[in-house]
Amino acid sequence: MSSGSATAVAAAPSPPPSSGAGTGGATTTWLKLAAEGQSFAVIGPATVRYGAGTNWVTRVVSNSVTCSNSFFGTDPAPGSAKECQQALTGTISTTRPAVDATKVPPRNAGYSSPRIMAANVADPSQLPSPNDIGAFREPCGFSHMSFDDPIVFPGQPGASHLHAFFGNTSTGAATTSASLASSGSSTCAGGTLNRSSYWVPAMIDTRTGTPITPSASIFYYKTGYNGIPPAAVQPLPQGLRMVSGDPRNAQPFGPFRYGCVGLGNDYWAGGSIPNCAVGQDMLMEIIFPQCWDGVNLDSPDHISHMANPVGGHCPATHPVPVPVVSFEIHYTIRSGDVPSAWRLSSDAYDPRLPGGWSGHGDWFGGWDTDTMSTFITNCEQKSMDCRAYLLGDGRTLY
Repeated sequence: MSSGSATAVAAAPSPPPSSGAGTGGATTTWLKLAAEGQSFAVIGPATVRYGAGTNWVTRVVSNSVTCSNSFFGTDPAPGSAKECQQALTGTISTTRPAVDATKVPPRNAGYSSPRIMAANVADPSQLPSPNDIGAFREPCGFSHMSFDDPIVFPGQPGASHLHAFFGNTSTGAATTSASLASSGSSTCAGGTLNRSSYWVPAMIDTRTGTPITPSASIFYYKTGYNGIPPAAVQPLPQGLRMVSGDPRNAQPFGPFRYGCVGLGNDYWAGGSIPNCAVGQDMLMEIIFPQCWDGVNLDSPDHISHMANPVGGHCPATHPVPVPVVSFEIHYTIRSGDVPSAWRLSSDAYDPRLPGGWSGHGDWFGGWDTDTMSTFITNCEQKSMDCRAYLLGDGRTLY
């Protein structure tokens, strides 16, 4: 893992992605980018082949495309499940992008008090509405960046790749469940009623090593998915810690995706960073598992105490259904930005491949328990769309 300092930081090597890449030599290695029907992006122009077995058709590709017969103009392997692979010739690098730590953005102060008030019931947009899902949305501003990770590297300052944090402004290597719930301001709606911490690997402009400040972020708590009855969902326990995605095994498919919105052209681009147009927002979405084991607030790998539903039910090993937590991080594309040159700070694989394959997120619970219980009861369990801020009881966070 890389470590921070007051000068430019070069990331340490890490194992290559688990997609079949070789570790050296001058022969051509083919790395899987997408299965048939999936979208992918490349740092073009790149040589990409489409097919299966010994039957392939090859094209030079730039930007974001769909792995399909229509794009490649033929079906090279009728009746077979096909995929797209990118050609890499020469030595494969496994170095994270360099980060200029002098360009890390300043820390935001956040709100130092609770922020809650009566909703304007005369305004229909201030009232929850019945839906087939229960939904509560929590906007949180950018808080800070640091080379810390209190879940994966507790008590080890500077031990991680660079992260962008949202929510509790005091989150760092020394953060514990107790300190998170009782101290720190918050950049979230509700102020100190939500001292939870949310973080993702920082987005890096590899041309300059500059970390990109997110322009907006919203964190979703939803029910009604995966066959789990909304009424069965329970509050996320205080102090729960969980990670979604695995940066140690970077690959183009995971519990994350990227997209572009704005200018009348919204689309999801798959598991790699798309080259969105100036004026659009590039989105990074990360989805967390919904079933908790009911006992452990963490686990050695920070993942296995959580699980996804199977066949419409939480498995017996993880019997407690909780809301589906998801992150949506926005990066507004400005004049001069080149998203195809962006990579995540955790992208420890060949820089000729698309950025974003190591996508992951961390959630560390620090909600005021009464506030969370309120929106779980009134929004999640009752299949009410509480929009952003609304608690479903006539009050709203702000």
